[in-house]
Amino acid sequence: MPGPTPGIGGAPFSGAPDPMPAAILHIPAMTDRASVRAVSATLLDLAGVDAVEADATTGCVTVWGGVSETALRTALAEDGYLVETGPCG
Repeated sequence: MPGPTPGIGGAPFSGAPDPMPAAILHIPAMTDRASVRAVSATLLDLAGVDAVEADATTGCVTVWGGVSETALRTALAEDGYLVETGPCG
């Protein structure tokens, strides 16, 4: 599986992400390229997020960095994306 795409929707990425993701989330509403870009931008705007890898086919998003899952879920909910228990991770 390819690694995260650095800098999508945010500042250029300046280093390798922590090998352990901060979170792997399932976002069923993330089903197309536009929603992948929106979710990625939302998450990359959070302090502590280093990189994001989002897949519209599965609805899975992997986040690297020093950020809590609660902060990720809150930011996504504020943009209308609900995180559900699902097949990710």
